[in-house]
Amino acid sequence: MKKLTIIFLIIIIGSCFLYANELIEYPAISPDLTKLAFTFRGDIWIYNIKSNLTKKLTHNVDMDYRPIWSPDGEYVGFTSNRNGGYDVYVVKSSGGVPKRITYNSNFDGLYDWGLNNKLYIGSYRDIRGKRAYMVDLKNKIPEKIVDYDLFKVKRNSKNQFLSFSDGTATWRRNYKGSNSRNLIMYDKNKDKIKYIQKY
Repeated sequence: MKKLTIIFLIIIIGSCFLYANELIEYPAISPDLTKLAFTFRGDIWIYNIKSNLTKKLTHNVDMDYRPIWSPDGEYVGFTSNRNGGYDVYVVKSSGGVPKRITYNSNFDGLYDWGLNNKLYIGSYRDIRGKRAYMVDLKNKIPEKIVDYDLFKVKRNSKNQFLSFSDGTATWRRNYKGSNSRNLIMYDKNKDKIKYIQKY
């Protein structure tokens, strides 16, 4: 319970810091609970909770955002437009040159890092619109998870289910209609989609 309270406080405090009207965004706690990665001014930063030191992990004039830790904490993945379209990159959490993982002229965004070096991305590489893909870090070939209008993917602790949200933008809070945002669970083993919450 104490660890959860600490994590909650770090995320809340990290999300509330303002500097020159710019918000620290996308806080992500490391698997060992000792570091916090976040986006600030278009770069990825890491705050060490024990030493109270912050270091800039990426140095880029374009936008690097949404850091995601690898399960072992050795790497940080992120989404960037440093080569034109938005693609997925990976860098050692200790620093170094980011490695490009996806190549798409439109948009590939990292949303989760699963077991066995599987990255879960949302992409517009399909002619029918947004789709969820899994990318193995070894071969870097995106594999469509399911042919369904799903985008922001997360996996559960057993790496069996993926949950997604679809629909209209979140700024339309009270909107209820055919394009409402829904919470969806996809069971890869049963190849079955279930709506957890449907408006």
